[in-house]
Amino acid sequence: MIRIEHLNKAYNAPVLRDVTLHVHEGESLGIIGQSGSGKSTLARLLLGLEEPDSGTITIDGLPLKTWQRQHPGRCTAVFQDYANALNPMLPIWRSLEEPLEALRLPRDRHAIEALLASVELPAHLTRAYPHELSGGMLQRVCLARALASQPKILVLDEALSALDVSIQAQMLTLLSSLKNTREMTTIFIAHDLYATLALCNRLAFVQEGSIVSHCKTCDVHEHTHPYVKELFHAHLLS
Repeated sequence: MIRIEHLNKAYNAPVLRDVTLHVHEGESLGIIGQSGSGKSTLARLLLGLEEPDSGTITIDGLPLKTWQRQHPGRCTAVFQDYANALNPMLPIWRSLEEPLEALRLPRDRHAIEALLASVELPAHLTRAYPHELSGGMLQRVCLARALASQPKILVLDEALSALDVSIQAQMLTLLSSLKNTREMTTIFIAHDLYATLALCNRLAFVQEGSIVSHCKTCDVHEHTHPYVKELFHAHLLS
C-alpha cells in the first residue's frame, strides 16, 4: 500500500538517510527510535507536510500528492501536542465540525456526538471548551477529529508520550479497539517500546535517520541487532 523508497531529508545536517519502508494495507506498523532519530520528520514527509530532498513516497501505486488529491482527508494524523491542537476559543463541537465541513460530510448534532462516542467520550462534552478537559480527554478529541474523515491511513506521531501512564494505557486500549473495528492502516511513531508492542504487529527501528532493522512484534524479544537490544533493555529498566 505505502512504499517509501530511498528517502533522504536534510536541514542543516542529514536527518533521514536512504529510508526504504513498505507498509501493507491494514497493517499496524510501529516506527521506533530515540529522540532525534528522524521519526517525526518521516511522519511529516508521509503526511505531505514537507518534501523529501530525494526519494519517493507512493500510496496504492500513486505519488503521494496525487493520492492525497484523489482521496482528501483519507490520511490523517494525531500529534503529541494535544494542548495546542485545538483552538481554545472554540467549543468542542465546533472543533469536530471543522473537518466534516471541509470535506462536505454530514455535520449535524448526531454526527458530532457519534464522533465523541467513537473515542468513548460523553455527548455533553460537545459544549465544553478545551481548557475544561483533561489531557486524556483532549487527546481523545484530537483522535476524534482525525477519525472524522474516515481515514484509510492514520499516523500517530508520539501521540501518547505527553500523557501519564494510566491514561496511556486507556488510550492504547481504545486504539486497539479502533484498529480492530475500522479498516485503517496505522503507523505508530514512538520512542516507547511498550506502547508500540501493545499496538503494532510489525516494528521498524530508526537510528540516526536510517532504518537499521525491522521485525514482527512477536519476534522482538529474540532480535539480535544491537540497537534493538539496547532499546529493549532500556524498556525493561524503565
